[in-house]
Amino acid sequence: MPAIPRIRSIDFLSPQPADPSSGEAEIRVTLEDGSSSAFGILTPDRVALGMAEAGKDYSFGSPTLFLKRLDQDCLGKAAEAMAGRMGGFWLRYYNSKPLAAGQVKKLRVGSVELSDIEPKKGPTHGSAAVQVKLSDERQFSILAATPGWFVEALDKLGLEFYFGPCVLFLSSLQADLARAAVAQMIKGGDQRLCRYDTPRLTLPQVLADFKAKSA
Repeated sequence: MPAIPRIRSIDFLSPQPADPSSGEAEIRVTLEDGSSSAFGILTPDRVALGMAEAGKDYSFGSPTLFLKRLDQDCLGKAAEAMAGRMGGFWLRYYNSKPLAAGQVKKLRVGSVELSDIEPKKGPTHGSAAVQVKLSDERQFSILAATPGWFVEALDKLGLEFYFGPCVLFLSSLQADLARAAVAQMIKGGDQRLCRYDTPRLTLPQVLADFKAKSA
């Protein structure tokens, strides 16, 4: 069994939010072997606020660590968990960089469908899987959720932090909105789709599994 990577330091690369209960920042986690991983941290409520500020109905980006509080205690627990699982895989995953513009290949979307919608109460509060098929026949499955559902799900599970497969946030679980988001995702090539691609699991399953491993 490989040794668990040991953390040397956790540094803020941007100003630390004055209110740890709501905010976002950039950090760097440095291990004792000298390697490091830089990525964003965010309280779950900031997803909806960010979408509103940007005037968009969807949100995606680089992997982001979600924290209930942006304080050293919560951040330390999350970083230790990231280092301790799968030989530090998640620290490497979160530090991944996008392809350079000259390396991307123009892609076209074949179809986008929503599946595994939960709960089936309405499109403005829930989770789903976005099934994407490109014109070259490649297929991807992306976890998706409305921001409010995501906040509620983390609270119900009592999670202080979450890291794992990326989540595509949609203001409403509608296929046309998901298609618009995917069209933007592939403008930089297929790397974002590859990063978001998840084995055929639903977001409730992923969060429940994360909770079990955190216990």
